Amino acid sequence: MRKALAVLVLLTLFVAVSAETYAALNENDVVEQDGWIIKVKAIYQTQAYIGVMSPIDDEKTKFIGIGSAYLIHGVRVNVSQIGYAQDNELRAVSLIVTTQAEHECEDDSECDSGDACIIVECSGWPRKCNYNNTDEITTCIHDDGCCPGTFCGSRDNDCHTECLKNSQCNDDNSSTIDRCNLDDNLCEYTVITDCTSGDDFCPDTCIYGYASAQYLDNDCNADNECNSHSQCNDASVSTIDLCTANDTTDIKKCVYLPNPEYFAPDVEDEDEEISTNVERFAQTCTTIGEVKTIGSKTKYCAQDKTWSLLKSEGVFCEEGYECVSEICAGTCQKELTTALLQDNALLIVAIVIIGVIGVYFLAIKKVLE
Repeated sequence: MRKALAVLVLLTLFVAVSAETYAALNENDVVEQDGWIIKVKAIYQTQAYIGVMSPIDDEKTKFIGIGSAYLIHGVRVNVSQIGYAQDNELRAVSLIVTTQAEHECEDDSECDSGDACIIVECSGWPRKCNYNNTDEITTCIHDDGCCPGTFCGSRDNDCHTECLKNSQCNDDNSSTIDRCNLDDNLCEYTVITDCTSGDDFCPDTCIYGYASAQYLDNDCNADNECNSHSQCNDASVSTIDLCTANDTTDIKKCVYLPNPEYFAPDVEDEDEEISTNVERFAQTCTTIGEVKTIGSKTKYCAQDKTWSLLKSEGVFCEEGYECVSEICAGTCQKELTTALLQDNALLIVAIVIIGVIGVYFLAIKKVLE
């Protein structure tokens, strides 16, 4: 049944044809039909010399006798009549030209080979899928439905296997062990915690030249000032105490970063990278809307989770916690008590005057009694 349907589809594609009759064409006359160019190159008593050219191919020619038809370049040309004369300019021929009017495809993507890794060429005129001319995908491309025979790993999300061996896993991080888990063919990156010489990494607590094998790691720098975070303790809750180096095999030293939960001092450090870390720790917060005094300044935790100074009257705001007065109406408003005093000053004065007058009249009344 499937074979019969396939044949029916192919027949349908090729039944869609276009036939035109051209009467009294002279030598060197040219007609165009569905993209083909048909040219009368010469006319003789019993036959005509016809040329056919498609938009993508060179011209092909054929001698065709009266009442005969030939397929030239995919175009069927029938010579129905010839009017012959000694004068070339008076010679004429009538043609019936039949072409396939519809293309089977526009580009390679419309030709299905049944294999996502095999590209079938859409070629010829009319354009059709040429299953005898194919090309195999060998490059790693996301979302093309093909996983090439060559290893692609994470470079092609169409491949279900990320790795086949350890060397195909690399996160460019010296602090991890990179291995391929052959159970699911996925890469695993495990943080190194053991003291092992020769892996170009010095984990926390490991020491160069230490007598105990448990802590011996000759990847550590012999001049380290510290070997673990616990050895860096300035006994202050206002700092984050770290034993660190830009590269773990460089000299480790104690670094005391300001703890943003307590204060955010201005820090100028000769080590640019440490200064950057200090600034980052000092500016971040965790609870949006929280207000607290940091150092000598009162700040609020903004939407991007960074500390910002409280805003004064007239400054743009979105939430009340951004304002000193905690009142936001597009801009920060005055503090409530101050606002009442300023905006209702005349009313307050009037009330005071009325009160004074009232007391005066009461006093007069008592005197008269």
